[in-house]
Amino acid sequence: MRTADRRIVDTLTCYQEIAEGYDQLGEFKIVARAEEKVLLSLVGDAKTHRILDVGCGTGRYAKLLEDLGAHMVGVDISEKMIHTAKKDQNRNRLLHRC
Repeated sequence: MRTADRRIVDTLTCYQEIAEGYDQLGEFKIVARAEEKVLLSLVGDAKTHRILDVGCGTGRYAKLLEDLGAHMVGVDISEKMIHTAKKDQNRNRLLHRC
């Protein structure tokens, strides 16, 4: 149990430290492009959806889907990731730290 708890803390610390530049990481950009294609093919007409983005991080996908008309709610454990996401917040997107 102690090891699992330690990994959670280390992961949170990592995301807190990289929040500001997370979307600019080269590895992230490659994965994000692939994920975006799959996500958009699954969502279809975003205007008809209310979407909960659990682990929303910097809000990249929440922003994308909101721009397509979806009503978005994003949650993340990292306060700094949520802070980064809120910098570009618009319309009805709700972002929360849990």
